[in-house]
Amino acid sequence: MMLTLPAMSTLQRGNPKKISQERTEEDAVPQKQNSENEISGQWAFSKDQWYYYVDEKPVTGWKTIGSNTYYFNKKGVMKTGWIKVKNTRYYLDDDGIMQTGWINLDGKSYYLRDDGSLDTDASRTEKAKSSYAQIELQNSLNPLKPSEKTKSENRAVKKATKKKSPRNTPKQKKTENSNTVTMDKAPKGAQVALTFDDGPGIYTDRLLDALEKNNAKATFFMVGTNVSDFPDTVNRMEKLGCELGNHTYSHKDLTSLSSDEISDQVEDMNYGLNEFLGHGSSLVRPPYGSVNEAVQSNVNYPLILWSLDTLDWETLDTQATVKNVFENVQDGDIILMHDIYENSVAAAEILIPELIKQGYELVTVSELAHSKGVDLQAGQVYGSIN
Repeated sequence: MMLTLPAMSTLQRGNPKKISQERTEEDAVPQKQNSENEISGQWAFSKDQWYYYVDEKPVTGWKTIGSNTYYFNKKGVMKTGWIKVKNTRYYLDDDGIMQTGWINLDGKSYYLRDDGSLDTDASRTEKAKSSYAQIELQNSLNPLKPSEKTKSENRAVKKATKKKSPRNTPKQKKTENSNTVTMDKAPKGAQVALTFDDGPGIYTDRLLDALEKNNAKATFFMVGTNVSDFPDTVNRMEKLGCELGNHTYSHKDLTSLSSDEISDQVEDMNYGLNEFLGHGSSLVRPPYGSVNEAVQSNVNYPLILWSLDTLDWETLDTQATVKNVFENVQDGDIILMHDIYENSVAAAEILIPELIKQGYELVTVSELAHSKGVDLQAGQVYGSIN
C-alpha cells in the first residue's frame, strides 16, 4: 500500500483574505468538537487543492479531523479564508482550520465565537479583550525569529551529518503524472524521532494534544530562557513520556564561545530544568547544529543533530513541511521541526497520524538509539540512528 501525495502549492500564512473576499457556502453549522464527531481518513492534495478522503471518497461540509474543524465544499475542496455559510461568516486559516476567539487580519480585529461564527457585536467583554491581549503579549515575547537561522549557519549541519548518505535519491517514485509523489509503507519495525527546537512556546500544548491523541512521543530540545515561562507545558511533556532535550540556555552559537561559556550555556539550562523537575537533560542539540572540537570537548552529553531538516523555519509553510517529510522520511530518521511556529505545529498535526498510519512508530531519540542498539556517547555527534 502506498500513500499518494500530489504536488503541493506554496500557500503562506500572514496574508489572509479580507472580509470583503468571502465566499458563500451553503451547509450546516460546524459540529461541536468531540471524539464522536471526529473522522478518520487520509489527506490528499491535487491541482492546488486539499481534500480529505474517507472510504476512498472526499468528505464535504464541516468536519472535525484530529482536534481541528475544517470546511469542505460540495466538490470536497478544503476551504480557507472567510466563508459564508447560511448568512454566517467564519474564518479558516491558510491550513483550513476554523478559528475561534480574537483574530487580527490586516490590522483589524475580529471576534469569533466558540462555534467559529463571526460576532458582529462591536462591544466585546473585557474578559475576551484581556485574553486576546495576553496572546499578543506572548507572541511579542518569542525570542527567536526565522532570520536567526541563516543558510551559512546550516552549512555546519550538513558538514556534521555528512556520514549519512545524501538524499539525492530519496525513496520516492515518480508516476507518469510528474506532479505525484508516492511513498511506500514503512518497513516492519520502522521508527523515527520527531524533534522540536527552540520552545516551549504558545503552540506547544497544541502539539502535545496531537501526540497524546495518537499515543506518540517526541523529543523537545528546549531553550532555557523559555522553559521558565511554560513550566506546566514542560511537566506535561514529561508526563506524556516525551524526552526533554537541552538546546542551551539562550540559543547562542557554541562554536563562537569560550570553553567556560560553552559549559555555562549547557549547564545553566540543565540547572533550570532540575529546579522544578528534579533532573536535567541527558541530550544536547547545539543551536544551528554548529559543532567543532571545542564543543565536543566541553559538552559532556551526546550531541544530537538531525538527518531530515523539514526547513519549517525557513519556509514557514505547513504544506511544504508535510511534503518534505512525506518524500524523504526513512527508518531511523531524526526529524527537525520547531514548536514555536504555528505553521510547524499545524504540519505536525498532519504528520503524526499519517506517519503512524504508514507504519512508523514515533519514539524519542533515546528510545530510537536503544532500539537500534546505539550507545549514545558524550561529545559524539549523531544525525540519523540506524
